[in-house]
Amino acid sequence: MKKGYALISTWDKSGIGKIASVLMEAGYSILSTGGTKKYLKEHGITVTSVESVTGFPEILGGRVKTLHPFIHGGLLMDRENQNHIKQMKEINIRPIDFLICNLYPFQKVLKAEEAKTSSFSIDNTPLLERLIENIDIGGVALLRAASKNFNSVTVISDPADYEWITEKIKRNEILTKAEKLKLAVKAFKQTSNYDSVISAALGRLTGNTGCGDSSVDETPDTFNLELNKLFIPRYGENPHQKAAVYAKVPSAADTNPSRQHGLPGMKQLQGKQLSYNNILDSQTAADLASSFDVPAAVLVKHQIPCGAAVGDNIKAAFIKALAGDPVSPFGGIFAFNRPVDEPLAQEIAGLFFEVLLSPEITAPAMEILAKKKNLRILTGNMEPAAGWEFRTSGPLFLMQEADRLEDNVELNYVTKRQPEKEELADLLFAYNVSRMVKSNGIVLVKNLATAGIGSGQPNRVAALETALRGKEKTEKAPDEFVMASDGFFPFGDTVTLAAQSGCTAIIQPGGSIRDQESIDEANKHSIAMVFTGRRHFRH
Repeated sequence: MKKGYALISTWDKSGIGKIASVLMEAGYSILSTGGTKKYLKEHGITVTSVESVTGFPEILGGRVKTLHPFIHGGLLMDRENQNHIKQMKEINIRPIDFLICNLYPFQKVLKAEEAKTSSFSIDNTPLLERLIENIDIGGVALLRAASKNFNSVTVISDPADYEWITEKIKRNEILTKAEKLKLAVKAFKQTSNYDSVISAALGRLTGNTGCGDSSVDETPDTFNLELNKLFIPRYGENPHQKAAVYAKVPSAADTNPSRQHGLPGMKQLQGKQLSYNNILDSQTAADLASSFDVPAAVLVKHQIPCGAAVGDNIKAAFIKALAGDPVSPFGGIFAFNRPVDEPLAQEIAGLFFEVLLSPEITAPAMEILAKKKNLRILTGNMEPAAGWEFRTSGPLFLMQEADRLEDNVELNYVTKRQPEKEELADLLFAYNVSRMVKSNGIVLVKNLATAGIGSGQPNRVAALETALRGKEKTEKAPDEFVMASDGFFPFGDTVTLAAQSGCTAIIQPGGSIRDQESIDEANKHSIAMVFTGRRHFRH
């Protein structure tokens, strides 16, 4: 019995020569068009042109090639439906048994255009034209038609599947129904993701979807995410919870199931796969560590900084950070914004922590830490969270802009005494750390190092009390310190307690109807108070 066609129409032509050759040797006629046909011929493959089958040439500069009944009839013909078989014979349409197809690189073009233009709008005619011309029509139609008829057609949309399918063809094995359905589902996912990227990109052309003036609704009416699974951690937040890790990557072919890291831009050098909690904690640590321009060490546990400091070098920064809370970092995350060198490695080698993040690690340092077999070591570019953040609340999905540290904090000095130079440096350091502390949050700082952190408390006094208890457990509890609050003080009681405990300066957003009460209390104790005008709640 004469076998049907294998239709090959791809933008990414890597690997198609081999599978086309095997299909041809197995008795399938190779059907193709345009650049794919030329590529296959150059690689010794006998190719039948689509237009010789349809009797119709490519038109509109290649926009219409495969949109024809002789092609889609060959794909949609149900081999178990006798009426289909009879009709196809009457009009002489030959079945297509294999479809190998991938799409125009719209997302790749989109990223390139975003990188080189500052005008992403409908008025940017060259941008709009380049995007439009990279919207695949025929390929999407082919994939959907073949996927609908998966019981009769093998649809291959991912180059990662070429090898195992090629081996089956070589062994003259027929793909199972389950295998064909799995391939069809993958193709449907790709066309769905493809459409979502296009709709989101073209939607952006109608206006800026970034949040600016909160009085104006600039958020999109719909927001589509193209996510691919990276890996499955052992479990979620707790052992009884299933979990998976997804990321926004160009295509399924770019994901590797064996990837063992969950932070973009970073490479895992050793250690077990990151857990669900490791990823959450590591991102918090990376966000904070990367926000400092000078050598900084950040220690995180349960998404909360439990130690942070800057110093003349990275080892000095770590020693200061750990001194602020020698207990809580046990089993946590250590993040450094400078390379981990041998002196630092020797300092931390005897401690138990689960993840180390840094731009790089020197060979001598790696040799020391390699002995900690379970330690996950990630190196690379630690970037703070960017763009949109998503959370769920029951059936609802919440979206907001990522909270970033402003480039220049606008300070309003509201008390009689202004902070001295050293106090101001400590205040700005404390303010930065307080962004990453769960609300209600209080951060105490001395000499550019945390001396106490109160996090996730139901009221601000309780947050300060927690921070003060932590201060008393530090190696060298400072008598005096500065304090940062992530939100304003609704009453003067927090200032009163701070004054009684050795606070000399306070930084907070301000904005309470009772601000004057806190200002008066600060003046009463000669505390310098600074307003930032920006709240940093973190729930």
